Amino acid sequence: YSTIWSSLLPLAAALFLLQSNLSRLPSSLVLLAFVLGALGTVAGTYTAFFLVGPLLGPEGWKLAAALCASYIGGSVNFAAVASMLQLSPSLVVPAASAD
Repeated sequence: YSTIWSSLLPLAAALFLLQSNLSRLPSSLVLLAFVLGALGTVAGTYTAFFLVGPLLGPEGWKLAAALCASYIGGSVNFAAVASMLQLSPSLVVPAASAD
């Protein structure tokens, strides 16, 4: 479990980015849509955490941040943020399943 989080997942993210063809990026209109969607996701996460955050316990803010990252950039972002914030393994597994 720890080998996957500490070694394989960062390596997979790096390899995924290396295979990307940056010359084929979509137009600026698609980029604008992504940025607006990401900002909306952050605003929605902040609002939801403001409303129900105390029910999530002391690590609720870490859980909210990891799920927000997942909604913006996928499961790799979830894993990276959960690892960086040292989210408790007892929360990572159910959150990853729910995601």
